[in-house]
Amino acid sequence: MLSGEDVKSYIDVRVVSKEQLSEEIVRVRLAPTTPFDYHPGQYVNIRRADGAVRCYSLGSLPDEDSLDLHIREIPGGEMSAWLTNEVRVGSTISIEGPHGDCYYSDTTKSEKPMLLAGSGTGLCPLWGILRDALAHGHCGPISLFHGSYTRAGLYLVDELKALADERESFSYHPCVDTAGEGDDLMVGRVDRVVIDAIPDLQGWEVYLCGHPGMVEATWNAVLGAGADEADIHCDPFTPTPSA
Repeated sequence: MLSGEDVKSYIDVRVVSKEQLSEEIVRVRLAPTTPFDYHPGQYVNIRRADGAVRCYSLGSLPDEDSLDLHIREIPGGEMSAWLTNEVRVGSTISIEGPHGDCYYSDTTKSEKPMLLAGSGTGLCPLWGILRDALAHGHCGPISLFHGSYTRAGLYLVDELKALADERESFSYHPCVDTAGEGDDLMVGRVDRVVIDAIPDLQGWEVYLCGHPGMVEATWNAVLGAGADEADIHCDPFTPTPSA
């Protein structure tokens, strides 16, 4: 997402915890050693000692003690394998940022309906955006659709279900690409499931995060369903070779 590393300012952060959220996803929590201002849903660049740099979205809130990253180890991925397997709690690593404009704005009308749609670890920024909106007192309906090829790719399921039970304005819709994964899951690609569930998106604020193919398909689908292009915010994840 960024170039010109020589002009970037990196800061040190300490790894304070690592938690397996699912078979595929690890949450890595980082504590900055200096003040770090950001919006939930933005991303940071992580730099390794050998100069390798990758970007990861933030799912935490600014008033929390750590920066939360959700990481899926990509087969053959150098950075994701390093973060999930080699980096130890207590280690210090370097980050730079924040970047990106896919985040909740406190200028958004609190009654405006919001659609959050993502795949894979695209849930990380959406998790932050969702909680940030609620923390700002957003009272309009919020619908979150999280897609994966199989149930194994879904995570934070219990937390999102509990939040949906607690907040009448929030609904959670986990979905998988193929049938047979369970009666509690919607079946189909995220872009199709979203439009089947909400065919008219005129006046909605939309946030799309995850695989670039999913983001592009859902962008086109929500535009066709009446969403205003100015109200669509995206953060596609484009894997870097040897990620």
